[in-house]
Order: sequence, then C-alpha cells, then structure tokens
Amino acid sequence: MKLHRDGQVASTAFFISSDGSLLIPFSYMGDRPPFGKSRQMRDELRRRIDAVPGAAVPTEEERENLTLRPELLADTHVREAINAAFEWAFEQARQAQHEPAPRSE
Repeated sequence: MKLHRDGQVASTAFFISSDGSLLIPFSYMGDRPPFGKSRQMRDELRRRIDAVPGAAVPTEEERENLTLRPELLADTHVREAINAAFEWAFEQARQAQHEPAPRSE
C-alpha cells in the first residue's frame, strides 16, 4: 500500500506477499515524510506495532523490515492491533501531506 502526494510516492506503508505475509518496510519508511523527519515518530510506529502479540520489531539501528506471518495475521486481535497502528501512521502521513512543500530558491 502506497500513499501518494503530487503524483509521487510519499510513503510505502506495507506490502502483502504472495504467501499472505505482511511486510512492513521500516528501512524504506525512514527516508520519507512523515517518518523521515523524526526518529521519535519512527520509534512510535515501531512501539505501536511491537505491542502486537508475536511481532518482534527491529530497532532503528538494525534497519530491517518486519514480516508478519499469515498464521499470526489470522488472529482477530492481531489484525485489529495492526490496523490501529496503521490508522495512526496514515493519519500522520495525511497531516504531512497538508504541510507546505519546501520552496526552491
């Protein structure tokens, strides 16, 4: 799932692989607003996803992506927790889209 701004990809939230796994690309998100602006925001997203039972989120220094297995995602509580984390992330991305783009001089 990708978020766009002015015809460009602003952020990639996650990928769903052919085996049903959910890949969360932390290494890619760190380069894009709103998460590229703030270590605190990236850590907050990690904290929200890490609260999901069975999700072991890598640290900033590891810069690895997180993959959640299909059998983990079969649990309703896990899906609800992941949805809540991404709802927060999408709201942050929407807010960043409303910020004026830096001007070139």
